[in-house]
Amino acid sequence: MRKAGKISGRSFTNAMRRQWTEEKHLGAFLDYDFKVGGCEKNAYVPVIGGGRNAQSIHYVSNNDVLRDGEFVLVDAGGQYRNGLTDQLKQLGFNMSGNAIDTLFPHHVGHYIGLDVHDVPGYSRSKPLKEGHCITIEPGIYVPNDERWPSHFRRMGIRIEDSVCVQDDSPLVLTTEAVKEVVDIEALRD
Repeated sequence: MRKAGKISGRSFTNAMRRQWTEEKHLGAFLDYDFKVGGCEKNAYVPVIGGGRNAQSIHYVSNNDVLRDGEFVLVDAGGQYRNGLTDQLKQLGFNMSGNAIDTLFPHHVGHYIGLDVHDVPGYSRSKPLKEGHCITIEPGIYVPNDERWPSHFRRMGIRIEDSVCVQDDSPLVLTTEAVKEVVDIEALRD
């Protein structure tokens, strides 16, 4: 899983260096770069959602154009041997309060391992133990209604990392991909 995380993170960073005009081209690049880096394949069908497509948590059509000024949600990861990683990178903003119930409609993450959604029946209320690997993926999905400013409507934002529990500290598997705004912008200068 460490190797898959490292390769996938580097592929994300490589993708962020370029401008993309279509979801499918970005997806094809990641598939290629995962393999060139040493992964055997995509760990799962990627989500490449530009603009309003980012609002769908598991959008996999990946066939729309990418428009200037819109966010692009990219949820993808490579598989290396039996290990995989699940990560997502995107620009976001801080949020708190009652709006979270509406704008954050899913869990903070899920278990990963041999499958991208490993042990789905395992209770989320059980304490994590050393060796458990999970995703941490807070997300915000703004509905298209009058409660929200028009420029935020139909926007979906999620940032995801894969993390394994160790004895003394967490091991973040997806550190190779930049996620701070200043770092992403520096890739394009």
